[in-house]
Amino acid sequence: MNTRNIMLILSFIFILFLSSCSQQEFEAPLLDEPYLLVSHVKEPAFSYINLNTHEKIGSFKQPYPLTNLISLAPHELLATSQQHNAILHYDLLAGTIEPVLTINKGLTDLVYNEIKNQLYVTDIQNNVIHIINALNYSVEETIEVGQSPTELSLDQDNQLLYVLNLNSHSLVIIDLENMSIKHEFDVIDRPSGLFIKNNLVWVGGHGPYGDLNRHIYGYDIATGELIEKIEVGLMPIAMYGDEQEDFIYILCHGDHILTKIDTTTNTLINTVSVGQNPNYLTSNNRSIYVTNLDSNTVSIIDKNTFTVETITVQEGPLGMILEDRNDG
Repeated sequence: MNTRNIMLILSFIFILFLSSCSQQEFEAPLLDEPYLLVSHVKEPAFSYINLNTHEKIGSFKQPYPLTNLISLAPHELLATSQQHNAILHYDLLAGTIEPVLTINKGLTDLVYNEIKNQLYVTDIQNNVIHIINALNYSVEETIEVGQSPTELSLDQDNQLLYVLNLNSHSLVIIDLENMSIKHEFDVIDRPSGLFIKNNLVWVGGHGPYGDLNRHIYGYDIATGELIEKIEVGLMPIAMYGDEQEDFIYILCHGDHILTKIDTTTNTLINTVSVGQNPNYLTSNNRSIYVTNLDSNTVSIIDKNTFTVETITVQEGPLGMILEDRNDG
């Protein structure tokens, strides 16, 4: 065997060694029915809830408290954690965790653009967003935005990226064709919660210290002008909706409530109580799911009746992923 072949074999062995060293394992349950995955931040773990029966499948420890998580393929997640400097890949069936791209600590929100095969991640340490090739996990572009970018959203056509900046109280709109900032304007103090509908970008948040916010604000996408203001509850910090419905669901963690807004009239039409310190919501065709950080519960709200079912989980539930949205 010549020297070149020996070196190639040794290089391959070294790469396998590095890969095995970076990969971690966690206990994974049998997942043969649609489920809701809940990530916990007080004691890092995953809880699984059967979407058909609403029964707990179980809770299983894993190493990291996750800031955000998204699904790219069945039973596979990408996630960020304040305790890690990389984007993490979770295989929920194999029970493995592997860093796919090391950047730095301070990565928060994560969004996938399936049209462009790109990932976008906010970096509050450097006040930038990173645009990442989702096929080979390489950074294609890094764009400076405002102070402490914490939340991202794509427009319906996946051509514009909206970036909410916590400490500079601003919204940045990035044109993804030319990778440049198209527009920037001021929003509410300490903003949180972002949703785009009917040429308005809706923003919630905590508001200034000493005068906590009770409204969501609708800004004109083209001009940044404030067009609508709707009272919904104390500290509306998360929103959910989709293009098929004429509603926005808003989570108010000061009043521990979920509210429903009709976007054809921009009026509040329903309110329901959930658990203590709700922070995160997601939805499928039938239900809305809310994690309640301090009461250690998940609230399941029927979209038609707005009645609530409460499921107790372990401490500190935060993020969620619905696996199979058609069956929930």
